[in-house]
Amino acid sequence: MNKPGRKSKAEELKAYEYGKEAILSVYGSEQVFWLMIAEKATESHQHLKLLMEYTYGRSPQAIEVKTEIGNKMPSWFTHE
Repeated sequence: MNKPGRKSKAEELKAYEYGKEAILSVYGSEQVFWLMIAEKATESHQHLKLLMEYTYGRSPQAIEVKTEIGNKMPSWFTHE
């Protein structure tokens, strides 16, 4: 059954372990894996983004919005 929402901690841990095992199986160590990512990052935006986000974290996704409302009520709304 496919449940909507966030994965449980157990499911996240299982995915982490599978991923780590795959990296070690293919590359021998995590360091060799990250060196490969860094080498590919010189020509690939996706590899560079992955490397930067894992190294320094994701950039903030906040957008600052400024509005000026003032006292500009429509003439039909005033009680004059």
